[in-house]
Amino acid sequence: MKFIDLAGQRFSRLIALGEVGKRDKQGARWLCRCDCENTIIVRSGDLRSGNTKSCGCLRFDHAGSSPRHGHARKGRLSPEYKTWARLNSRCRDLRNKYYGGRGIRVEFESFEEFLAHIGPKPTPRHSIDRIDVNGNYCIGNVRWADAKMQRANQRFQP
Repeated sequence: MKFIDLAGQRFSRLIALGEVGKRDKQGARWLCRCDCENTIIVRSGDLRSGNTKSCGCLRFDHAGSSPRHGHARKGRLSPEYKTWARLNSRCRDLRNKYYGGRGIRVEFESFEEFLAHIGPKPTPRHSIDRIDVNGNYCIGNVRWADAKMQRANQRFQP
């Protein structure tokens, strides 16, 4: 079986850090860091095929709960956490020409840091807004905004 170096490559929520242990019939094993900061060892075939996409945290997002941040009640995620998950998803997606494809990144280290900076969502009509539309999601560049504020803060699109 031909060895393929996966170091530094992203596979969904995982980034391959380095090969660990000896290779066997099932191929190489890789130490990976998940976007949630956990580490996991994964077979190269499972990474490349998409069978393993996270350390296990992804199933909590799909199930509607998370044991880490406490923003799930009765199986429902808080509006703040839903916003956090969506902005991370669109910034990681390099095919999204408005976010990840433009190089827009999330610079918050965790949901907790994001929430401490932005605070609770004022009303259901508010959504996340970047003050500098060409800047990243980071401290000092995000706010809750209503539709009127969002319309006034748009970039020119040819």
